[in-house]
Amino acid sequence: MKSPSMGKKLTAGDPPSLPNVNNDALNYTYTFLSRLIKQDFKNAKAMVDHSNISDAKLAAMCIIFEEAAYKIDKEKPLRSLFMRDTAAGFYANVVSSDGEKSAQFSIITQRQKKSDSWRVYEINLDQLLGDYAKRVSGGDIYYSPLLKNPHGGDTLVIYFEFDSEGLTPRTQKQLSIVTRLLKLDPNKAITISGHTDAKGSKEYNANLSAQRAQAVKDFFATHGVSPEQVITESHGSQHPRVSNTLTDGSDNPDGRRANRRTEIYLDF
Repeated sequence: MKSPSMGKKLTAGDPPSLPNVNNDALNYTYTFLSRLIKQDFKNAKAMVDHSNISDAKLAAMCIIFEEAAYKIDKEKPLRSLFMRDTAAGFYANVVSSDGEKSAQFSIITQRQKKSDSWRVYEINLDQLLGDYAKRVSGGDIYYSPLLKNPHGGDTLVIYFEFDSEGLTPRTQKQLSIVTRLLKLDPNKAITISGHTDAKGSKEYNANLSAQRAQAVKDFFATHGVSPEQVITESHGSQHPRVSNTLTDGSDNPDGRRANRRTEIYLDF
């Protein structure tokens, strides 16, 4: 499919902020994507419809881009899906750092009337998360940094090794990204909930889940986030994301892996 009818062919070598970017859906979307790739959360956040796109989703995208080492596809950064006066949709194309593997996701922009600036209204990450799972988590689709929380919003997730509350180098890197986001607004609160798999007693898992939540809170505090911003909860093995056992009753290691987690609710 060709680029939008405005006749502009955008490449990754173009300036990240083009003239009249607020009135040009293609350039607006490209600028938004560029900012996320560069981990420029503050300016990317200013470009979205906050009633529809959460900080958690933007944070997860920063984590995904960082971990999978995605960059904008130089040959075809954006592909137009549709273009109307008040709505436009694109496939955003990203590639691995060596340029050999590609992935995509969709971005929808909207505005009330033609004289208004565009806003990113919807981001569908399903295809991108699938590629991320193959490249980063051994194909485990449950081992995702972004989930729907029980209250209907988006949740950031980090995972733990068996019977451990220690933060791995991977989770520390993820939390470093989240820390930068939290420090943008020291008046906002977050909730951290700790969880375990089903191995061990109820009392043991309650304690372990509390230690996992506290480990995340301590990391934030050590890196400049006020402890007053952070509320912790512990749920033990009460809320598994995936069954800890298979249908025949045998152990499900992949399920337990996904359940050893701490969820981070960004109440922004």
